[in-house]
Amino acid sequence: MRSEYSLIGSRRVLLFALFSLLTSHSFPPLHFPSAFIRILFVTRRKPHICGELMGEPFMVNRERLEIGEKSFVSSILAVLATEAALTIVTNGTHFTWIGLLLGVFGFCLVLFLANRLYAGSRQAQMIALAWVGFQVVYAALALGLMMSSAHGAETAAQIGAPMAWPVVLKAVVYLVLGWVLLRMPSVRDFFAEKRGEQVTHEVAAPVVAAPDAGQPLALTADQTAAASGLAKNLYLVVGALIALGALQILAGLRLGNIGGLLIAVQGLLTLVLGIGLGGPSNEVAPLTSADEQTRGQLTSALGSFLKFFKLQVLVTLALAVIVVVRFLIALGVITLS
Repeated sequence: MRSEYSLIGSRRVLLFALFSLLTSHSFPPLHFPSAFIRILFVTRRKPHICGELMGEPFMVNRERLEIGEKSFVSSILAVLATEAALTIVTNGTHFTWIGLLLGVFGFCLVLFLANRLYAGSRQAQMIALAWVGFQVVYAALALGLMMSSAHGAETAAQIGAPMAWPVVLKAVVYLVLGWVLLRMPSVRDFFAEKRGEQVTHEVAAPVVAAPDAGQPLALTADQTAAASGLAKNLYLVVGALIALGALQILAGLRLGNIGGLLIAVQGLLTLVLGIGLGGPSNEVAPLTSADEQTRGQLTSALGSFLKFFKLQVLVTLALAVIVVVRFLIALGVITLS
């Protein structure tokens, strides 16, 4: 009994030492932590003198880059916090070396990639997306093992997944990071600006199109209030869809049968729909500010809504198929051995 308590104590000391090392000043974070501190304590940058000389389009582009920076930093911080917290929780519940190494390696890799991504590295972006894909595959494998049998659940615990909710939570956070890196135009513009590429949309090749893109819309107070209400409602719907999808995934996995698997897939599709709606919500938000109410921003918002509509059609068709299959199983038309 004494040796068992000694072993548990040594594991806790090891966990504490590893995470103390990760958060110490000797670890090599460079660009990313300074960006986090600036975003946390500096609410808004003052206009640069070049912005006053170059006019409103420059300021709109500057605001877009700041939105991209904040979105990128927030998603990275969410992943780091999730990795650190869930590694402690899962290894405190059921200690395995595989789970510990995956958690520590994931934390270190994301922190390293954050510095490279902040500098605009394309290679770091590809590695980050590959790591997101690995986390999704790992989550699917772990959840499949949990639902298969008692022996499968034990195997899942041995690879660092003793419970379903940490696996689902980590997969959702990584999916959000992948969406931010791959689908957010403002984040792509921010990375391009860090690489020294041209990101001002209004100075494209056709000279005539430049004034139109940066031309103010001159919205009335009621129209601005309506845009503000739309942006707030979109954010609420995004949060509701993500929460509903996560709850359906957890409920389906809790059942542990084919019907539960269908419910989990339905929740995953709902989650994808909520993440996809984040694009239009981010494009509508700038229209609430008078400095960013331009034709170019309105066109970008309408294009984002069009892309979401296409995604919504595909997700709706998939959900309809799942509902029909569940109905046929309930009627006994489809029997599962």
